[in-house]
Amino acid sequence: MSTRRWAVWGAVLLGAAATLELAARALVDSPPRTHVIAGAAVLALLAWGANRSPVPVGQGASMSLDVVFVLCAAVMYGAAVAALIAATVCVFENFRVGEHAIKAVFNGAVFALMGGAAGLAAHVHPHGDLGLMAAVALAAAAAYVTNVGLVLLMVAHARIHEFVARAWEATQRSAIPYALSLSVVPLFIVAWSADPYVAMLAVVPLAGIGLHMRSLEQSRKAIELSLTDPLTGLGNRRHLNERLQRELDRAETTHEPMSICILDLDGFKGINDSRGHQAGDDALVAVAGAFRQGGEAFRLGGDEFVLLLPDHDHDAAEAVAAAVRERVAALGLSVSAGTATYDGNGAGRADLLRTADAALYEDKLVTA
Repeated sequence: MSTRRWAVWGAVLLGAAATLELAARALVDSPPRTHVIAGAAVLALLAWGANRSPVPVGQGASMSLDVVFVLCAAVMYGAAVAALIAATVCVFENFRVGEHAIKAVFNGAVFALMGGAAGLAAHVHPHGDLGLMAAVALAAAAAYVTNVGLVLLMVAHARIHEFVARAWEATQRSAIPYALSLSVVPLFIVAWSADPYVAMLAVVPLAGIGLHMRSLEQSRKAIELSLTDPLTGLGNRRHLNERLQRELDRAETTHEPMSICILDLDGFKGINDSRGHQAGDDALVAVAGAFRQGGEAFRLGGDEFVLLLPDHDHDAAEAVAAAVRERVAALGLSVSAGTATYDGNGAGRADLLRTADAALYEDKLVTA
């Protein structure tokens, strides 16, 4: 790790150690009653169970719903119990799944601070029903800011704009499942005060939230697979057709130009014949990486690709094509390119691909 990350790791660890020491002192000075110990044990077990089954939130990320039971502990029993439950569950599960000790300790420290912050925030509220809702909201906000903030402080580089961008990205991914899971917290607390056995039924809606999020992720992956070329990871022809029509509609509405660039890998058949199909696939993957830097890229099939270039006139599209040629040449390969622009003066909507394909053919004749 870099020096900055070691500093963050050390600061978080010291903060967590102080939090846990204060929590332990508070519990020793004022020993909890038997029903509090029993309730904390139940919440710890529920949190551990939720931690073992994180729910997907998109882009390969996941979120553990154990925060629900940490928040319950924060509101019901205060910062000391919440910090101990959060840290214990997190560290135990991290070591159980084989996380590196440095990461496991950091995660546990973050959770200790998260639980402590939630407990402190939860008890800055008046009594009554509105007080419970306010306590849950304050605890949830404190837990979220502490958790996301400290994790991003560790993984982001020392640039404020990157930190803000990552925080916004994380919030977009997790806001809905986090908000849904929070609805269980006041239900559990109210039910627990009436009958702890009834409170166990709160696991049912929480499990339903998890199933719903997994179903959404499976649907998203199915849609992504149907629109993605499996070899290069670029969009496929179907995806291109959808995006092209959408951008053409937008170009008509805004009266802005819209261009496409068709690219063809030169000598692809020779690569396959002389070096084998694996070498050909490797070449396609390599040029696909170069195409991504030029614009939204799609693979039509074989060795033919398309770049979608919204708001690019003819000259701008030609500049993109030239830049792509240079990047591909740096890989020891070459491509031919043809562009076409829809701006009300040149190619029509229906002729855009055909016009670009004709320009590609002319480029091949020139470079042959």
